[in-house]
Amino acid sequence: MDHSGTAELPDEPKQNKPGKRFAAIAAVVALVGLGAFFTRDQWAWYIEDDTVVEEAVVAPELEAEVGDRLFRIDPTQSSASYAVGERLAGQERGVAVGTTTALGGDIIIASDVAASEIGTIVINVELLKSDNNLRDKRIRHDFLESSHYRFAEFDPTGISGLPEEIVEGEDYAIEITGDLTLKETTNEETFAGTVRLDDEQLKATMTAAVLMSTYDIGPISVMALVTTEDEVQLTLDLVALDATTASEPRDPATEVVASDNVVTAPDADFSTAVLPIIEDRCASCHVQGGIGWQTMPLETVGDVAAIADGIGVVTRSGYMPPWPASDESVLFQHDWSLTPDQVTTLANWSAAGGPIDVDAAQVLNPTTVAWPEMPRDIVMRQAEPYAGSVEVKDDYRCQILDPQIDDVAWVKGYHFEPEIEEVHHVIVSVGDAEARKQADRLDGSDGKPGWTCYGLSGVSEGSVRGFGGWVPGQPPTTFPDGVGRKLNPGDFFIVQTHFHYDHDAPLDDSPMILDLATEEEADGLINIRSRTLITSVEIPCHADDAANPDYAEACKRENEIDRVEEAFGPLGRLIPMFANRNCGVTPADFAHMDQGVASSSCDLEADLDGTLFSVLGHMHELGASYRMTLNPDTPEEQVLLDIPRWTFEWQLSYRPLEEIAIKRDDIIRFECSWDRSLQPSWEPRYIVWAEGTQDEMCFSTVAVIPEGPQVESFSPLD
Repeated sequence: MDHSGTAELPDEPKQNKPGKRFAAIAAVVALVGLGAFFTRDQWAWYIEDDTVVEEAVVAPELEAEVGDRLFRIDPTQSSASYAVGERLAGQERGVAVGTTTALGGDIIIASDVAASEIGTIVINVELLKSDNNLRDKRIRHDFLESSHYRFAEFDPTGISGLPEEIVEGEDYAIEITGDLTLKETTNEETFAGTVRLDDEQLKATMTAAVLMSTYDIGPISVMALVTTEDEVQLTLDLVALDATTASEPRDPATEVVASDNVVTAPDADFSTAVLPIIEDRCASCHVQGGIGWQTMPLETVGDVAAIADGIGVVTRSGYMPPWPASDESVLFQHDWSLTPDQVTTLANWSAAGGPIDVDAAQVLNPTTVAWPEMPRDIVMRQAEPYAGSVEVKDDYRCQILDPQIDDVAWVKGYHFEPEIEEVHHVIVSVGDAEARKQADRLDGSDGKPGWTCYGLSGVSEGSVRGFGGWVPGQPPTTFPDGVGRKLNPGDFFIVQTHFHYDHDAPLDDSPMILDLATEEEADGLINIRSRTLITSVEIPCHADDAANPDYAEACKRENEIDRVEEAFGPLGRLIPMFANRNCGVTPADFAHMDQGVASSSCDLEADLDGTLFSVLGHMHELGASYRMTLNPDTPEEQVLLDIPRWTFEWQLSYRPLEEIAIKRDDIIRFECSWDRSLQPSWEPRYIVWAEGTQDEMCFSTVAVIPEGPQVESFSPLD
């Protein structure tokens, strides 16, 4: 149905039956919902140059007085390490450990022991290495940023626990207080441990509990892949040699080589068992031109072997290939998941160190085609490139794209091609000739191309209907034979782009591509119809947080509703109310969910007739599980989509393999659950349905191919 862009609110809907005038709210949901979809730069750390600089450590040297003994840290026998609690790819919580021997510093034991001195200890954090090179690369790039801040320093300011006289062979418990510098932050920390003098060697093992958040290096959270605790244990395991008698220690940088060199060994299993899996399930997306090329390029056998341990982790967990849907769902097209035997094969190869039995330079040869190339009948760009500002981190901008259609046209496929990584997501609507008049008035009204448009497009005149969208990693959208999207003469596109700026705000002139049906193909085409359904989100604070005076106000629902309205306008207050009324619930129904985990379940009528084309579910970063069930609790029950472990980065639109009939009065149950422990660093507050990334949603899209000609759909998602 045509959907006016007017922000008109529907009448109060009956419980468990949304009513057609609820379309305005549904459109808002679809427009704002994609704002929290995974970002394209999520894996930028992988594709950027990661040459490890093995730079020698040069620590300030101390000068000993007569009668003092000068010791110099020997990197061939010393190390610095971190240990942090980690949950990797859904596995049980463990401990990640990284170590480097690239460190240096001087220690003086004075004749008056109390006057002993420890010089600045310098550590090359670029060379920290764990048991997983994928982890190391991510830490170097995104958290330690070691290409810019290669060295950490600990500058001791005080020592306690020293005896009046040091006896060789005895351990002494001491504490060393000093200033620790990581990246651009310096903070006082205390290392505690033991020191021992053995002949010409001074040995010390010292540990400190440090918060990563203090230094802006964590806690680390990569959705569905890894989360860490904030507290990390730093350990200095030192052996210092008497500088007057020992030979000069070797260059620290020559002792540790944190590289991603390929392990090569004769192993027939690679070419006969591993490589076929890679070329069938991975290569088509990750070679140049594939949808995964910009996130993780894999061109050669060497590229694959270089991250063998990472491949073992991400495939064993189901994080890759990206297919969160479980086997309880109906069968879907383009299922890229691995069989248990394939997972085992990759895990065994990874555990063996990633040996290969072919030339590392051998180019990968995809044996399947992930997505066929789409014709480019119309390439549209905005009249003038747009540049935002880093002062506005999240910029929603609407712009006009004109296909210049003089007659009825049918779109068989479309694709938005972002040309800058700051494009976070795109929502595309179609306006008619009357709406164009208002859009032209808005265009450039603030001196820049387009206009600001949080939520709706801001066009309230004429007719504005949903058309489609783009999120990172999404391939071109193509419709099956007999189906398309109709464009009328004078129609134009309103492209709402969410730009997320960090350090730069480059010019954007990203195009939208259309594949049009020929005159013969257009005969008898029908519009796909879709509905976006919002359901309840009510997540009370943990009882302990609600009782904490620091969080008590933020944990009150009424205060959160006020905040959402201030941030996102009047609809921010109304959407949670309508979602609850639609599902026949009240906030009181969720009050008992005060232990950090909450869930909702809502039965709604399909209000569509036809053959199921696609289903999609959406939540944010607290999402734990999602399920969509057709005709629940009946003999005809079918689980349309089950995602037992929600994956924020991979929110796919799933197309059933077999025909599934949908009737208007069919009931569809939508179930979402959330877990606050997935984001332990978030400040406690009550959470309702809202637009922000640190808010939550539970909404779903159901698209069908009608039995015969229909008017346009209103949902922007399909």
